[in-house]
Amino acid sequence: MEIQARINGKIMKGEVIDISSEELLGKGYGEKLGKKIVLEPYEMLYLLEKKTIAVKNTNSQVNPAEFLKQISFQRQGFSKYLVYKDLRDRGYVVKEGIEPFYSFRLFEKGTFSTSPAKYRILIINEGDDIRVDKLKNYIISSVTQERGSMVAVVDRRGEIIYYKSFLITSGSKIE
Repeated sequence: MEIQARINGKIMKGEVIDISSEELLGKGYGEKLGKKIVLEPYEMLYLLEKKTIAVKNTNSQVNPAEFLKQISFQRQGFSKYLVYKDLRDRGYVVKEGIEPFYSFRLFEKGTFSTSPAKYRILIINEGDDIRVDKLKNYIISSVTQERGSMVAVVDRRGEIIYYKSFLITSGSKIE
């Protein structure tokens, strides 16, 4: 099944223009915006590589290599795509983080349409500075919202290491 998609302007978001694309929503891809389905750039690249969609920019087809070059220039674009791809390939549904503080929401397998996200994921590139108070606030925010928190560290070779993060208070562990 090939679905047509087009890019509006720079690759910020993409719009699915095929009527049969409702199936994408059911599998956890994109967000419905009126009658349109809008995909994030990393979703478009993932589906483009899987040959699920064909992407057009003006009148020409876009290939995965060109698309990757364009999103890699965005802040954390390549790292975000790597984490998204890794989690999707493992069978998880991954959605954009609601707050700008974390990158993704991760749903357990088979629970996307029935339960809230189980984890929030913060992406950090190897060598990036992150303040301890920012990390602490991220974990506290996740605990307060009754979500688990994970940190995905992307190294220079593009390999990803996931760390579950918790809060320990008065000798008791709160996840």
